[in-house]
Amino acid sequence: MVSFDLWIPAVTKPKETFASAKKKADWGDAIIQLVIAGIIAGLIGGFVGGASLAGFLGSQPGTTVTGAGTAVLGGIGAIIGAIVTPIIYVVSLLVGCFILNLLVNAIFKGKGELKQLYYVVSLYYAPLAILSAVLSAIPVIGLATILVSLYELYLLYLAVKEVNQV
Repeated sequence: MVSFDLWIPAVTKPKETFASAKKKADWGDAIIQLVIAGIIAGLIGGFVGGASLAGFLGSQPGTTVTGAGTAVLGGIGAIIGAIVTPIIYVVSLLVGCFILNLLVNAIFKGKGELKQLYYVVSLYYAPLAILSAVLSAIPVIGLATILVSLYELYLLYLAVKEVNQV
């Protein structure tokens, strides 16, 4: 069962959530969460990127991009983002967790399993990826994604510590 009900606790009460969630780690659940987050973030980011491209093209000498052109490029960007972003989320998180788990187990004699780390990280990564996509779509406030990224690093530290018992 997909653990959407753990998204908020994973962000607001990470220590307790990670401790209980690692026991029910599930590959499919983690992947579904990342795919859903990737689709949502990809739609937002793709639309904003496509619309920004239209604005850039419209500012070039001798070119004109209408509102319809902006909508079309935004729509194309959203479709591409909704396809590509989930794949990037699933694969990059798997590779990152694999390398991190390997290093922590080798260097610090950690006891964690890759499945547990991947699942626990997906619990906070998915909602924060959507939040980052929303924030980055808003001019000026988009800089707040830096704070979200710093908090993600802290959550990653807690996840590695809990899963690997180091």
